[in-house]
Order: sequence, then structure tokens, then C-alpha cells
Amino acid sequence: FDPGHLSLVKGAPEGRRKFLDAALCQLYPGYLASYRRYVRVLQQKNALLRRSVNGAVRPYAEKRALLEVLNVELAQQGEAIQQRRRAYLETLAPLACSNYEELSHGAETLRLRYAAQFEPGGLAQLRAGQSLCGPHREDLELLLDGQPAKVYASQGQQRSVVLSLKMAEAAAAASITGEHPVLLLDDVLSELDDGRKQYLLTRMREKQTFVTSCD
Repeated sequence: FDPGHLSLVKGAPEGRRKFLDAALCQLYPGYLASYRRYVRVLQQKNALLRRSVNGAVRPYAEKRALLEVLNVELAQQGEAIQQRRRAYLETLAPLACSNYEELSHGAETLRLRYAAQFEPGGLAQLRAGQSLCGPHREDLELLLDGQPAKVYASQGQQRSVVLSLKMAEAAAAASITGEHPVLLLDDVLSELDDGRKQYLLTRMREKQTFVTSCD
């Protein structure tokens, strides 16, 4: 954890996707291969769509056939990515929500929701010159008492949400690999009240942890 991770709450969906993908790439080597194939095919599809927008010369039937081939490969790799993300969230979400409940002493309820998207019509993609949805455009929604944390969470709540996610990430890794990862916590106690600080320090016990703090 470092203060830059607060962007997981307030930042763009890309950061939350990276949070999931980084964990999955470390835990499952096959996931990295699927992700790389998906990105490569997505780049090929977007290049074809851009050439269509710019009026590049290629028979319509040939473009459509190539687009269909790319869509099939994208669907296969995209489904593998989605399934792995959803399966990981089934482990991560209960841990994160339980962490937040204890960290906040039940003041609020955290909920995680995977926001999937479905492919719009081909005409919309052609006009945009790019693929408009898929795993590369999806989001991990963080909700506090049913409201979007990115809109309503205070600075302290943001920090509590991120700490809950990070501790859940460590616990999930331990349950999957059998080894608890080393915790690196930079300026982790700022903007936490005494109760939340004590809870966090208690959770560090019996785990190898490096902490920096201003006091």
C-alpha cells in the first residue's frame, strides 16, 4: 500500500482493472497469456476499425470477414478473462467487505460489484473507430451503503476501502498459494482514527510487514 493507491476509489476504471489483473497475473500464469492475446487481437480490431473510418481501400466483404474472425478470438479470450476475474472476486469480495466492516466498526457496509459490458452494434463501433466494450472497458464498482464510493467516500473512507482491498488481496493470495505475502505499507496510518489504527496494527501481527509512518 502507498497513498497513490487511493486512486483505486476516486480514479478511472483502468486503475481498478489493473488492480484485479496484477493480482491474477501473479497468481495464474495462464491468465497473463490470455490477457496478452486479448490485447493483441483488440489492437488488430481497432486498427481495422480505424482504417474503415478513414476510408482505407479494402473490399467490404473482406473487412467484414476479418472483423468476424477477430470478434470470435476476442470473445474467447474475453470470456476467459471475465471468468477468472469473477472467480477471483468471489474470494476477494467477502474478505474485503469483512475487513471494511471491522475497520469501520460497522459504520458503513462495503460492497464490490463487477460491472460487465456487452458489445454494441457494429455500426456504433465503425463510427467510433474502436471496440466500445469488453474486459478492457469494464469496472470494479465499490459501493458504500449502496452508493458509489468514488462519489461519496470521504478521504478517511477512501483509505479504509483501499486498505480493506489490499488486506483482502494478501489473504486471497495466501489462501490460493499457501504462503502469506510480505506486506509493504507506506504512510498507512494517516487519516485513520485511533480505533482504525489499532485494528490495522493488530492485523499485521504474525505477518512479515514493513511499515513507514510519520509518527
